[in-house]
Amino acid sequence: MPIRCGYVTVGFMSATDSIYKAIYRVSGGRLGHNIGTRRVLLLTTIGRRSGKRRTTPLVYMPITNETPGVRLSADEGFLVAGSNWGGPRDPAWLLNLDAQPHVTVQAGTRRHEVSARRATPEEAAALWPVACGYNDHWAGYREQCEREIPLIILEPRAPA
Repeated sequence: MPIRCGYVTVGFMSATDSIYKAIYRVSGGRLGHNIGTRRVLLLTTIGRRSGKRRTTPLVYMPITNETPGVRLSADEGFLVAGSNWGGPRDPAWLLNLDAQPHVTVQAGTRRHEVSARRATPEEAAALWPVACGYNDHWAGYREQCEREIPLIILEPRAPA
């Protein structure tokens, strides 16, 4: 029996993620970057146990220093939610970020080397209303989930 997490089954999302990533990559990010009013990025982490590259499509909210409650070292960044479709545990990609926060994102046709961090409680309190206004699914996941869903700030890294 498939595991239900929030609105969808995990097996269904795994299958559609593979197809989605392939379309996103083959099109160079021209297809798949926008889903209605939402934007999607490809987050590539390093598996904390396997050491293998793992890529996950995630809805993101663009953020700047004008976004309430956040201060970035760069002019712009990305906000993602560790919702795991409203499931009871943090998603694997988030555990990978905790182990290795220097990762790559592809947002549309652009690739970025970024540093990931969990929003502080103060940042999260200011960001959640804005984030839920941007993506109402995040609001639904928060309502159904017993754990605190972390918000993750992805900031572009300066070239070495």
